[in-house]
Amino acid sequence: DAESYTKTNTAIDTTLYEAPDDSTTANAIKSNSTGIKNYKIQQGSLSVTDGSTYTLSVHAKKGTLGFAKVQFNDGATDFKADFNLNTGAITNTASLIDQAVDAMDDDWYRCFITFQAGNTSSGGIATVFAQSAAGDATPNIAVSGVILLYVWGFQLEQDITSTPYIATTTAARTRTTTLSDTSD
Repeated sequence: DAESYTKTNTAIDTTLYEAPDDSTTANAIKSNSTGIKNYKIQQGSLSVTDGSTYTLSVHAKKGTLGFAKVQFNDGATDFKADFNLNTGAITNTASLIDQAVDAMDDDWYRCFITFQAGNTSSGGIATVFAQSAAGDATPNIAVSGVILLYVWGFQLEQDITSTPYIATTTAARTRTTTLSDTSD
């Protein structure tokens, strides 16, 4: 939902694009400013507990720019990784337990970062930065209205791994984990 994002130097228009689940629900991050800037969207007011493990995932697809930085801030630490949306390579990781990427159909990638919160906060922030290259959080965009990246399905879970995407609208959803006892 485009209204739930805080946008920096970006616009998310009402046009929706084909998402990985074949629905027309993906958003495009567009430049609404020019020059060397941070072009990002974020969702805030996310609750995390000190010492608990979380996995943040988002689906991303290149637009004009082919890299995305996925980041979570717990109020004290930035947990982050850069994802190459051309090759699936992951670089520039910081403070993570794990990171992963799944290549999907139609050039989509599901990008994951797993971290242990070092702070209890109800003001956690999940962010996707559009990048021109790994490590370049301030690309130079010459004109407004350019589609930088496509995004869909932000998901923060209190777990060491991510489950399949859970569709949400305005409220958090939960999923019960089923454990299998394989002991003798």
